[in-house]
Amino acid sequence: MAAAEEKLNEIVRRIIEVAQPLRIVLFGSAARGAATSRSDLDILM
Repeated sequence: MAAAEEKLNEIVRRIIEVAQPLRIVLFGSAARGAATSRSDLDILM
């Protein structure tokens, strides 16, 4: 697993732990697989 994917999994785990959202949606360049080292994460809860 790539470092970026591990980091995303950790972020999602923490969101679930704290906010307990019904749904988490990743969109933008990360969702398309086009993220670069300068990309942000677009997350909808």
